[in-house]
Amino acid sequence: MKYFNQILFILFFGLVCLNSYSEEVEINSSKIDVTNNGNLIKASNAEIIIPVENINVTSDLANYEKIKNVITFKKNVNFYDKENEVIIKGNLVNYLRDKNLIYSKGKTNLKIENKYKVNSENIYYDRNSNRIYSYKQTLIEDNENNFYILNNGFSFNISDRLIKS
Repeated sequence: MKYFNQILFILFFGLVCLNSYSEEVEINSSKIDVTNNGNLIKASNAEIIIPVENINVTSDLANYEKIKNVITFKKNVNFYDKENEVIIKGNLVNYLRDKNLIYSKGKTNLKIENKYKVNSENIYYDRNSNRIYSYKQTLIEDNENNFYILNNGFSFNISDRLIKS
């Protein structure tokens, strides 16, 4: 029975540590305001690092709403997903952490695996399905200097490297 209790303690402690690590968001900033009992964090000249998700973001402004688990980045946003080698540049990017969904509103530039450059508007990046898409006109250039103009938007599957329009 003694060993059983020790095993339970180790499992419980391990799960608690795993859960608190999975929520980790590192914020480096020249100015941080914490309000709403610590549930709203506003950062200027921010660098946000989410190690568990392999994400690193810089922007002029960042708002992290802990209860909604949403991070909004404004002005000069550079969103880097190291895991899939996706770089998103724009002026308004929302990251819905619970859904693992990134949405860039307005003009957006993307670089995918240093093989594709994408210029479009209102781009969605679903990290769960490894799919990037937009319903707006899109220009895609590949690393062999081929250009594709897709008037009705696009859908790009990162896993298959398949582009649909």
